[in-house]
Amino acid sequence: MTGWEARAPFYRQVRGLYIGIFVFLGTIIGLLVALSTSNTFQMSVLERVREFGMLLAMGTDRLQLARLVVMEAIWLALLGGVAGSILTIVAAASINALEIQMPPPPAAVDPLTLSVYLEAPDFAWAILFMTVLLAAATVPPIMRIFRLHVVEALGHV
Repeated sequence: MTGWEARAPFYRQVRGLYIGIFVFLGTIIGLLVALSTSNTFQMSVLERVREFGMLLAMGTDRLQLARLVVMEAIWLALLGGVAGSILTIVAAASINALEIQMPPPPAAVDPLTLSVYLEAPDFAWAILFMTVLLAAATVPPIMRIFRLHVVEALGHV
């Protein structure tokens, strides 16, 4: 007996096409998020040059300042991920409560009810991915902190 996937090779082709499209678009979106976040952290570091200079003058290590920026990125990712997860759960519950009827597939008569199913591991992977992405986006601002001279930082306007 052959399974339905063996009888429908077109399904595998369409699924492969969709996976390719989603990976391509996800890569572009991830790059845009990384660049915009890096720009935000770069501006944050530029606005706090005097504070960083003061901390360096008081004996704070540059690695501690870098860790401070990375922790800000991690907190931003975690809080954004939790907020996004809550919004996703609310949106999915709303869609499921509407009981939207989809047209029947070919060779079928009865309409299908649209249902959104959520998987907890997907939320965890999304939050982990965003945390890593935002932590990586802090590399250029951290490089600026490592090149910072204390005397110039204290006189920065």
